[in-house]
Amino acid sequence: MDKNQRAAIIALIAVVLLIIIAIGIIAYEVRTEGLPSVSIPEINFLHHKDEPAETFDPFHTPLIETPPVSMIPDHSVLPTGTPVPSKPGAAIAPVTPPAEMKYESVFFGSYEQGNGIEPIEWLILERNEETCLLISRYALEELKYHGNKEPVTWETSGLRAWLNSQFLDMAFSEEERSSILTTEVDNSLGNQIFHTDGGNNTEDRVFLLSREEVMLYFPSEGERLCEPTLHSKRASLAGYSHWWLRSPGMKQTNAEYINYRGVFLDGSVDNKFTAIRPVICAALNKLTIS
Repeated sequence: MDKNQRAAIIALIAVVLLIIIAIGIIAYEVRTEGLPSVSIPEINFLHHKDEPAETFDPFHTPLIETPPVSMIPDHSVLPTGTPVPSKPGAAIAPVTPPAEMKYESVFFGSYEQGNGIEPIEWLILERNEETCLLISRYALEELKYHGNKEPVTWETSGLRAWLNSQFLDMAFSEEERSSILTTEVDNSLGNQIFHTDGGNNTEDRVFLLSREEVMLYFPSEGERLCEPTLHSKRASLAGYSHWWLRSPGMKQTNAEYINYRGVFLDGSVDNKFTAIRPVICAALNKLTIS
């Protein structure tokens, strides 16, 4: 074999190797880039203690979870049969005009609302001969659901602890607090869309509505719109607030809320740009219905 033949063979081998390498690169790119990655989109009733619970700053300070206190409930107001929730809409429709006020209201307790301490206005969701179920008409405060982004339920949330200790003490006199009943809160449904655990039932004096209760009491988007007070207006858009529900979101580190258009969404439990509408059950003979 002469010199020219050897050079031709070497050149042929080199060409074959380059072709093999090129085929391998193309096959790798098709295998890795041709398959899209799978990702889940981020869609966006309390025990009473004689001693105040541990103080925490829901805006900045991580919360140490407070263990639940077992108590015999004085009253239960949750309906036993609630509607099956529908999946939150991915697209947000234009803001629906608020429905005409159809609830009786009552002033009870007081809280900072932007012009100093003022009486709190409550809407009456249910009433019987002895009690009223009340929700604040306005969004009163901008708070996180929990101090950290970590798996929580309503039972272990920082917001539940704050509502039943600091808010209860700040917003109501001793006489008023005596008329707020302990309510058995049903958390058993959790999130039926994403099958997220709602945690244990709780016994609360201040709490938030669940998704199913919002659907019962505020069936339309317009009815769910909530104006903020001057004090809590940072958690608002277009004049209406996002407001927390106690229901879990699509995962255990999220909780559901109503957005400023009256739509069900969920977000991280450490989101501070969401407001609260406290719910209480109070003795009727202590209220003056307007």
